[in-house]
Amino acid sequence: WALFRLGELDAAVDELQKASAGDSPDPIVLEHLGDVLAARDGQDAAAPIYRRALELTDADDVERLAGLKKKLNERVVSSE
Repeated sequence: WALFRLGELDAAVDELQKASAGDSPDPIVLEHLGDVLAARDGQDAAAPIYRRALELTDADDVERLAGLKKKLNERVVSSE
């Protein structure tokens, strides 16, 4: 995430992809990966990552779920 903040988008994607590899990635890491992909490649690239993060986010984490849904809705609006 720090690499993203420094504007190193390619390096940030590489590191976040490594961190999110495996059977049960952390949904926060996935959300960050989606954010970097959205900044680098656009909302369409980020959407599947946001969906996966949404699937893995605990149902009790209402704030994170709402944020992910908003990011997915922004993708729909921006593609219209």
